[in-house]
Amino acid sequence: MIENQKDKNQKRLSPSQIIDEILYYTGLNATQFVKKIGVNTNAISDIKKGQAKKITDNMSRKIRKIFPEISDEFLKNGIPPMLISEQSGDMHHNQAGGDIIGNGATKNDNTDLQKLLDTIAMLSETNKTLSETNRQQSEQIAKLIDKITQL
Repeated sequence: MIENQKDKNQKRLSPSQIIDEILYYTGLNATQFVKKIGVNTNAISDIKKGQAKKITDNMSRKIRKIFPEISDEFLKNGIPPMLISEQSGDMHHNQAGGDIIGNGATKNDNTDLQKLLDTIAMLSETNKTLSETNRQQSEQIAKLIDKITQL
């Protein structure tokens, strides 16, 4: 009985607040987030505008597929804590003030690692684009040299 009363009194986050918390946790902006989980930009936009009353089961599954540490209870009902490890009491506090999750990594380490991986992926794509641009420019220069030598 006390447990049920506690659940009723617990502050629930709106779908917009849930998304804000996830974006903050992951370090992604909305565009990066929808791309990463594979949903339409409008889905997040509707949530952020308050037009969606809840996070759909489909979106919840997609979020949990990429971020399995985020709890269903948080996604579906907006009931904190966000992370499963915080719900189960599996989290410990380290001396530096960070929360240690199971394997010794902190939440900040996981977020920083994800940001680093995303940055590496972005730089790799940029490098491919620049390489292609350089190849095209080299071909254009070679054609110009050929035309000049023919004059």
